[in-house]
Amino acid sequence: MTAVSNRTKSILGTLKIITQVVFNILMYTLIILVAIQLCTAVYDFSYQIFGRVTVDQAPGTDMAFEIDSGEGTMELATDLESKGIIADKYTFYVRAKLSTGSRKPILPGTYKLNTSMTYDDIISVITNESVTQTE
Repeated sequence: MTAVSNRTKSILGTLKIITQVVFNILMYTLIILVAIQLCTAVYDFSYQIFGRVTVDQAPGTDMAFEIDSGEGTMELATDLESKGIIADKYTFYVRAKLSTGSRKPILPGTYKLNTSMTYDDIISVITNESVTQTE
């Protein structure tokens, strides 16, 4: 009976080790997959901020876009996204804040924007006093 008991203990000990190894493999796999997803999301977000992101290829579609006096950058980004001029309001917001800050205010008016314009192109148009606004 002692031999059976020792054999049972040995089998249970082996099963415990196997279970721990399988659990560790699953946990490390999950951690690696989450890390890959996180890195991909950060890369995509960063690329949209610093890359040359456009909604359409050239020639794109021209659109009149109005900016009201006192309109905030996030409101502007939301309007641009809803009209299909930019790809993502959050990345445009970050890019606009990095590009303009308090140095170049976004000017109210009606502008001719194109869906093939990059974020920098759009920011340049809406912050440049010499750009002719559409009537």
